Amino acid sequence: MLDKFLWAENAMEVKVICHNLSGTGGTETVLVKVLNHLSKFHNIQLVLPNKPDNTEWLHNLDSNIQVRMLNKNGKLSKIMFFLKTFLKTTDDTVLLMLGANMIKFAAKVREVFHKKYGIISWIHFSLFDQQMFDPKNIRYADQHWAISTKISKQLQSLGIPDSKIRLIYNPITPAKILSADSGRKDFCHLVYIGRIQFEGQKNLKELFDALGKVHKPVFIDLYGAGADVQRCQEYCKIIGIEKNVRWHGWVNDPWQEIESSPDAIVLSSRYEGLPMVMLEAASRGIPMIVSQFEGYTDILQENINGYSYAIGNSDQLAEKIDKLSGSNINAEQVVDSIKKFYENEYFARLDKILS
Repeated sequence: MLDKFLWAENAMEVKVICHNLSGTGGTETVLVKVLNHLSKFHNIQLVLPNKPDNTEWLHNLDSNIQVRMLNKNGKLSKIMFFLKTFLKTTDDTVLLMLGANMIKFAAKVREVFHKKYGIISWIHFSLFDQQMFDPKNIRYADQHWAISTKISKQLQSLGIPDSKIRLIYNPITPAKILSADSGRKDFCHLVYIGRIQFEGQKNLKELFDALGKVHKPVFIDLYGAGADVQRCQEYCKIIGIEKNVRWHGWVNDPWQEIESSPDAIVLSSRYEGLPMVMLEAASRGIPMIVSQFEGYTDILQENINGYSYAIGNSDQLAEKIDKLSGSNINAEQVVDSIKKFYENEYFARLDKILS
């Protein structure tokens, strides 16, 4: 069904249908980059089922992009909002959809009302390690944009043929390499950027346990917010590392606050889609130490731009942190390691899909 859209010479009508967004995540960053690029060639409408807690990112969208937002709460209001959206969608429009449950709804409306719009899934989470949607609903889409090899494989496991899957990753803007702190050689400096979650997905307990086992003095700056901040702080006191941890809370742009390059950014997640923080760090020449969540090798190249450790093994994480002191990883090779994610290559790939 999408052939007439994907090979059209004229500008397409594209409606980007989102799930609930907070306004502070990596998905919003990607949306701004991709939609601003697409708006140069196509007519773009962004449809939001909620008003994000933080709306600053919306101001970064091109003025040509139309934003529609549901300002009411309740399941019925949401259903009616999207029903009207799909009924008003013309047959020559593509729905680019970030929410799997809404994909099924859009497909059913198309079937019942004999519409002919196209549907592309563009999921930014692991399809199976979550409770937000039924992965089977994704199969109602005509084509699929996968942001990681993990998601591509998950789509295949749902019975979706390779011919309908496009592995596109996420884009990152080249950044300035952060200068090293030449006056600091007696301790290891780490940075964590993300949601503060004691266990669960972000698994910070494992990181704290590892910090207590590192032989060299180590300090970590944590940028982020979440319901588990107090619990994490109390645990750091219990295991005796509270003086090694600095809590910055949520900040709009952590990279503006990080003046000199840390030894590494660290990620102890049990699962991820494609963590933008890894790309943001690598673009600045910062190595990374990450858990071996499924798909981590999309970004992490062992001994080239960082190190990985087995999930659940805080001893091994501590070893990798200690390994930083003798590392010969340099900033230039870290920057060069993520070539395929930089905007010029990413948008060339995206334009080829839509050309």
